[in-house]
Parts: sequence; C-alpha cells; structure tokens
Amino acid sequence: MGKRLKAIAVLVLLSILVATLAGCGAGGPEGDTNGTQGVVFPDPNLKGGIRGAIGKFEASGVDVLQHTNEAPAQPTNTSPVDEATDVSLTPLLQSSAFSDPDVGDTHATSQWQITTVGPHNIRWTVFDSEEDTHNLTSITIPVGTLYYYTGYDWRVRHKDSYGNWSDWSVETHFSTIANQAPSQPINISPLDGATDVSLTLVLQSSAFSDPEGDAHAASQWQITIKPGNYSTPVFDSKKDADNLTSINIPMGTLSYSTIYYWRVRHRHDYDHAIWHGWPDWLCWSDWSAETSFTTEGEPGGLSSWVWILIGIGAATILAAGAVFRRHLTRR
Repeated sequence: MGKRLKAIAVLVLLSILVATLAGCGAGGPEGDTNGTQGVVFPDPNLKGGIRGAIGKFEASGVDVLQHTNEAPAQPTNTSPVDEATDVSLTPLLQSSAFSDPDVGDTHATSQWQITTVGPHNIRWTVFDSEEDTHNLTSITIPVGTLYYYTGYDWRVRHKDSYGNWSDWSVETHFSTIANQAPSQPINISPLDGATDVSLTLVLQSSAFSDPEGDAHAASQWQITIKPGNYSTPVFDSKKDADNLTSINIPMGTLSYSTIYYWRVRHRHDYDHAIWHGWPDWLCWSDWSAETSFTTEGEPGGLSSWVWILIGIGAATILAAGAVFRRHLTRR
C-alpha cells in the first residue's frame, strides 16, 4: 500500500511539473515563437528511471536537451620515443596523462597493445593488456614477451568512468637490443707449438660461456696448413651440435710430420629472432686465437727433425768437400 502511494505521489508531482512548464510555454515568453521552453536532462542511458519523465515532457511539447558524455582525449605514446633502438626486452611503456572534456570523469581503465611483423609480412599481436585497471598511464612488459633484435609497434587507449573509450594513440615504433654473442673460446689442447701429435688427435676448447646465459647449441672446428687462411681447410666440422668442446679428428685427415693450425668457435641456442632478419653470425662467438701443432713422424721412418739434421749435415759435408777441392787445385 505504501509503495503504491509513493508511486502515485511521484506521478502527481511529474504531472504538475509538466502542466506548469507546458502552461508557461503556451503563450511563450517574449520572442519565443515556438511556444515552448527547453529542459536539460543528462543522458537517459545513464539514469534509467528518467526515461519515462523525458517521454512525458516530450509529449507535452517541451524540448528536452539531453547531455551526451564525451570520450576521453586521445592519448600519446611518450616512452619509448618513436624509432627508439636498443630497447630492453622488458620496457616500460608510458602514455600521456588522462584527459576528459567532461568535468568529474575519471580514468577507469587503459588498454595496451604491441604488434610485430612475422613471416610472410603477417602482423600479429604479441601483447594485449585488455582492460587494465591498474596500469593506467604506464606498464612494464613481462619477461618472455619480446625477442632480441626485433622491431615492434605499440599503442594505448584510455577509458573514462562512464565507459567511453578514447581513440587509440598514434602507433609508434621501437627496436629491442641484440642478443650478445657467446664469449670467445680458447684452444686448450693440443698446446700451441706441440710436436709429435697423433694424426687422430682430440682438439679441445675452453668451456662455453654466454653473457645472457644462453645454452651451448653448436661449435665449428677448422684445421688448415696455411696460417690465418681457412678458405680451403683440411678439416671443417661445419655447424656441429655434438662435439661442443672437444672433437676427435678422423683418420686420414692429417699427414705425418706436418705443421697444422686450428681454431674453434661456439654458438648459442637463441634462434627465436632469425625470422625477423637477425643474421646468423650474431649467434656465433668470435673465432679462438689460432694455435699450431706438428704431427708425428711416419712409423718406421725418421722424424722430420732428424731429416732436417741430416740435411744440415749433408750440406755441411758438401761445403767442406768443395773447400778441400779448391785447396788441392791451388797446390
């Protein structure tokens, strides 16, 4: 019974208000040729109970001016700056401050997006915060989202407390830092200048080391007879995923009593950005400093050093004989 009386009272008050306004507008104020006066209401979508009242005013010939809540201002990307390079893999994205033309509207949420161009020039989204009520004007991108040496584009938009989204910010671009190559290895064995080395020796390098902690994926081993020239090596393992810090040289590769020079390089396992145009050489360490060794002499034969001494001795004897013959000739 009480609820019914309240409803009747509300209707009566509205009717009186409508009649009053309509009466005031019947003759119209001076200069009012329409015979009506305007009444301003807020957006009916925001106040559900007001819609019926608006209908009554419009039915009475009263102009109803509805206020529309406007969207926030378009934000701008402030950091990283456009075309920034060597950006961290966990960058802090920052936008301009929230701004809204409607007094009293507050910053409710933001949405952050990062995209990149993948294989076949297909653009794909690598990060989307969706509606974020915490990171309103800045956000730190989590580990594992971005790749080394890769270009990205990003944008952000703001949403006000009335549910209106701003336009997306103008997209800007940044590139991440390059993954560092592994540390340069060292030739461990055989020692530099070693002699009488087996034809099936084991080459050994120092342990793998990488600044980012990437794993050891492969090594490459080369042997040559020309110091500093590996254009036509006598042995090249190519990219070897099995013999990482040591390798057995197969029989038939090396010759007896020969001086050889060798080097090695290490490769890490970070291949994720190769399809972004990252050159393969960035995955490899520098070559180790070249060292040399001399292989053993042929079994049953004389070593190279013996042959050298014999040669020196023979030359000495021949020279002495020539001197002696000249001496006899003069006599």
